[in-house]
Amino acid sequence: MTTITLTPAELLELTGYSQPAAQLQALHKQGYWRARRSITGAVVLTRAHFEAIERGEDRQAPQQKPAPQLRLAGAVGSHHRHARVGGLSHA
Repeated sequence: MTTITLTPAELLELTGYSQPAAQLQALHKQGYWRARRSITGAVVLTRAHFEAIERGEDRQAPQQKPAPQLRLAGAVGSHHRHARVGGLSHA
């Protein structure tokens, strides 16, 4: 029976490593960018992604959007450069 993810034995054969951190690093170097660690620490590589890479498809990870930049109130460049206190302007 074919599993949805590669088995530990298949990951060992593919990477040459039994340690999950080393397996993950080897998989990423080989282009399996969807390989990841599960909540238990085991390496997860879906068979569909493995087969797509082997066919020469799905070679590049999608471009990540840059994280939004937040502007804090009172930061440099703020529109409120002068504070008014009690009717007096303080620069």
